[in-house]
Amino acid sequence: MGGVATIVGPEVASATVCRFCGAPFVGIYRAQYTCAQEACVAERVRAYERERMRDPSRVLASRARSREWAREHRGCHRSEPWLLGQPAHGSHLPGGGCEIFVAPAPKWPVEHRNVRALHGAITALLDHGHDEGEPGRGRWPEWALIPWPRGTLGWGVYWRTEAGAALACTTRDGRLYDRACAFRFGPLVRVKAPEIATRGRRRIAIDAVTPVSIQSADRTIERTSPDATSLISALSHGFGRRCGLLEDVPTSDLRIEVVSDETRIETVKLGAYASAKYGHVRGWVGRVVVECNAPAHWLLECAARCVGLGGRTAFGFGRVRVAPC
Repeated sequence: MGGVATIVGPEVASATVCRFCGAPFVGIYRAQYTCAQEACVAERVRAYERERMRDPSRVLASRARSREWAREHRGCHRSEPWLLGQPAHGSHLPGGGCEIFVAPAPKWPVEHRNVRALHGAITALLDHGHDEGEPGRGRWPEWALIPWPRGTLGWGVYWRTEAGAALACTTRDGRLYDRACAFRFGPLVRVKAPEIATRGRRRIAIDAVTPVSIQSADRTIERTSPDATSLISALSHGFGRRCGLLEDVPTSDLRIEVVSDETRIETVKLGAYASAKYGHVRGWVGRVVVECNAPAHWLLECAARCVGLGGRTAFGFGRVRVAPC
């Protein structure tokens, strides 16, 4: 907060406004942000405890102690998934998003069907496309293209890692549609982590803005309808750590039940003459209403805010909106 000059004896000191009651005070140390009133001091202590308990490692340790106590004193050997709370996480999701600018502007719009040119340009700027996952977990996308309707190019990018986020507010030379151009990345926007305050069953609507592609068995099986099994599969197997969690949410802790399905299948050819490398991608678009528990709700909110839902998110697939209904 801004300070004002106040007279303290023969000297001039800096007065600061209390963060809790708003009264001006003169601090005795530089980082002091609250006055000495008992109510403000108590609120400062509570705020410190709340912030301390947001530390994911502390939350996980506390939950482990609670499970051990429940097993020893109540005979509870397994938890009830519908009563689980949100995962232990920090205040913000990893990385951040920024808008993409290109100069000179391309002669035609970068639509979803030809977004592979933009994907290739970003990959060339990074000099690599994906992070190596843990053994047996495949490769995790480091970034995801995001439709940016208000922008000049129409696309932005979400960086999952700090290395990618370092490109924000920079200009790099590259090529788009085989034409030399300059890529400028806008300011980085950090994404706040979702807050799911209550436990238990809740009903939410998932609206797919771009096709949601969920595949399995090395992309040989396509899940073209949003059934509970495919949605849970999309939120597990590395998805939690892509959202900044210390560990994945176990599949057994996720609960999703489909209430209504108003989706259709949509096919996107990645290029006018789709090569064997890129081919076409099929997924579902529309609205699906589900009932889920708090961990699944939290992960779906993360998919909507940053990493996307399902596969091929680096090509702009899996952009969804999540809202209670």
